[in-house]
Amino acid sequence: IDLGPFLSDLIENMRPIAAEKGLRLRTGPLRGRVESDAGLLRSVIQNFLSNAVRYTARGGVLVGVRRRGDHLRIDVIDTGVGIAETQIDDIFTEFMRIGEVEVEGLGLGLALVRRIVRLIGGRVDVRSRPGRGSRFSLYLPALDMGGAQRETGPATRSRVGGMRPLRVLTVDNDARIVEASRMLLEAMGHRIVSARDIAGALAIDGPIDAALLDYQLDDGENGLDLAERLRRQRPGLPIILVTAENSAAMRARATAMGIDCLAKPVAPAAIEAFLAAVSVREVETE
Repeated sequence: IDLGPFLSDLIENMRPIAAEKGLRLRTGPLRGRVESDAGLLRSVIQNFLSNAVRYTARGGVLVGVRRRGDHLRIDVIDTGVGIAETQIDDIFTEFMRIGEVEVEGLGLGLALVRRIVRLIGGRVDVRSRPGRGSRFSLYLPALDMGGAQRETGPATRSRVGGMRPLRVLTVDNDARIVEASRMLLEAMGHRIVSARDIAGALAIDGPIDAALLDYQLDDGENGLDLAERLRRQRPGLPIILVTAENSAAMRARATAMGIDCLAKPVAPAAIEAFLAAVSVREVETE
């Protein structure tokens, strides 16, 4: 992968969102080549970029690439709220609060990023100062112009190349959201099956690789009740809850069930990261 055009494309896609917030989105040197899975690498950098823009109120975001020995370091640097050193490990948990900013979904995305990065043989580093901003960095082995690269990570091309499209169940009582989900997931290369209630979801035949469930369904039904029944029917099914609900009771129940929550409206990068992590798990168990 030539990082110049690859990163430039991601940056341009994020630029309108940054502009809406009055943020500058700048680039430093982007030179360098790596051997990696483009989809997984895109998920990681999109996560860094979307978090940087989301949690920066003033200033901007800088993206650049630096050579560090045999590795390239891809940096996403922001002038956002910043994180205390003692809290950096905590940002890899599902939910936390940094200063006055509700960082819902940040840890979920980073937990998935951590898994993806392990597969592609990289390493994540975070440097931050409260009130000054953060630098999220991805280290990957550099690919020289002759194509040589050292095997420094657990992943090989054959394992990463084993990724396959997933069959994803989407359940929401709003037909418009179901259709939007279909368009998004198909654009990512996945296949979708959908339902609007518990009975419809349980009646679906064939394999399901992952499920995206709304919490508030019709007639008193909810996504966690459905999740319990799906896992009895399909043990080990990866499930994520997509919801506008934010009650402590709902979150506690989801946590006890080992189900992460994404708050509506959901960034496509977060869904892509979840599905990439499902693919990672499947590849690692082969």
